[in-house]
Parts: sequence; C-alpha cells; structure tokens
Amino acid sequence: MDEKNVKQLTWEQTEEMVDHLVEKLGGQSFNIILCINRGGLVVGSLLSDKLALPLGVIATQSYKYGHKHQMGEQAFNPVIAATDKVQGDVLIVDELVDTGKTMLKLVDHFSKLSGVTSLTTACLVKKPHAEYSPDYFVEEVDAWVVFPFQKKEFENLLH
Repeated sequence: MDEKNVKQLTWEQTEEMVDHLVEKLGGQSFNIILCINRGGLVVGSLLSDKLALPLGVIATQSYKYGHKHQMGEQAFNPVIAATDKVQGDVLIVDELVDTGKTMLKLVDHFSKLSGVTSLTTACLVKKPHAEYSPDYFVEEVDAWVVFPFQKKEFENLLH
C-alpha cells in the first residue's frame, strides 16, 4: 500500500470528528444508538457518552482479516446486543462508510422492524465512491483511513 494514499488519524483527531458529528446532529432526539462492530464501537461509545443515550452493537463484517485486509463476503447478523429495545428514533453509526453496502443492508433491515419510527445514519468518514451516503458524515476522504484503534491494521498495510 502506498503510504501517500493513507490517512492516519490520532485519538485527538478522532474525538474532534466525533464532536463535529454531534454538532451536525444538531440536538436531534434519538432513543438508541446502534454501532457497527468493530470500528463503530469506539464511535458509538463516544457518541453514547456525549448524547447520554443507550448503545447497542450490531454484528457485521465486510473485510476478511488476516495479514492483509481485503473486501470479502459480508457476514451479517441482524441480532444486536443492547439493554434497551430498538424502537423509536434510531441512530446507526460507524467509523467509515466505504462501499456503503453495510449501511444499505442495515437500513433495509431496521426500517422493517416494528417500533422503529425513524432511522438516521452517521459516520466520521465517507468514501466518495460509496453507493450509500449516510445522513451525516464529518469528512469525505479518498484514501485508506486508519483510526488510532486500528494500529495493527496500519502495521499490516505496510508489510
């Protein structure tokens, strides 16, 4: 991987991006935040703390893990881990929307649940080629983005 096409973010930059996302959400009211594991866990946790909202975790994966990350067959498990019921106004968050396929699948799934009155999607970084654009994002980047909680991923990219 060409290091020039990699954007590596620090914890401080990531937290600033979460603050910008909170500003963009503009005081909207949500009943629950659903974050997409793995990268969305950190973003969801920070948003849950800042917005004082319950947090649920959605299990899905669109990358094969190993020595090199690559897009793979998407594993999707619509069962979530949450202490609160998924109903009312739901915010789905991830750290990154790359192809948009994960968000599309989740919007389709959760929009069919009885009790969900609205779905809002958000992420910190969106790729310009994404098939799906989240309702809110902080930055559009056409590079491989490495968040501070993905240190091993960055090391693997360079080897």
